[in-house]
Amino acid sequence: MGIRFGYFVLQLIFSCFFTNSSAIDTIKANESLANSEALISNGNRFKLSFFSPPNSSRRYLGIMYNLPVMTVVWVANRNKPLNDSSATFQISSDGNLVILDGRKEIVWSTNISSSVANSSAVLLDTGNLVLQDNSNGAYVWESFQHASDSWLEKMKIGTYLRNNTKNMLTSWTSPDDPSPGSFTFTIEPSGIPQLFVWKNGKPYIRSGPFTRRGYAYGTFVGGDSPGSSDITFTLTNSSVLQYFF
Repeated sequence: MGIRFGYFVLQLIFSCFFTNSSAIDTIKANESLANSEALISNGNRFKLSFFSPPNSSRRYLGIMYNLPVMTVVWVANRNKPLNDSSATFQISSDGNLVILDGRKEIVWSTNISSSVANSSAVLLDTGNLVLQDNSNGAYVWESFQHASDSWLEKMKIGTYLRNNTKNMLTSWTSPDDPSPGSFTFTIEPSGIPQLFVWKNGKPYIRSGPFTRRGYAYGTFVGGDSPGSSDITFTLTNSSVLQYFF
């Protein structure tokens, strides 16, 4: 397709590292996650915890593969790093997921406008962190709709002109700094859908138009209305970890 960005493959059999445990994958309204604690997805594939990048003392909340080598695929507070280990992650009184620093000030929030009385945050085995309404199981917010620099299986990268929203990848500034960098990756629906890498908001690389919906390697280009397009991928071998970044 002409697009050059990372396609990272971890060829590891899950039984080597993903062992059964009594780890928790859910936070309820009266609970919080401290700096030294973690959520582990039900199948032990992903972990959500606070972390520091290499060569940095700054702290972030991120989702990563549950492996000995830290492989971060999503970061919450990209623009607001923490300076110490006193932060907590929890559901606030207004129903939002929040990160609180040591002074109990909000560093990051999901910023949903409609409050849910009975909710919980769950780390799914897809790597998707969801805030769900416990009364009906509906997702109020999910990290898959707010991508960082990594594109995981079943995550939709999309542009939706009907409500003027995008879900796109944004590079880290450097391997030591997850703040938004110069490059973004989108799918653009104007005419026939095309994939773009942008540098500082200007086209850098493009794929050329897609002439059909389905593609090899499990990728699929879709869109539920004119002026909207998204792309997702699925894997046929569940024992291999693969993602784009």
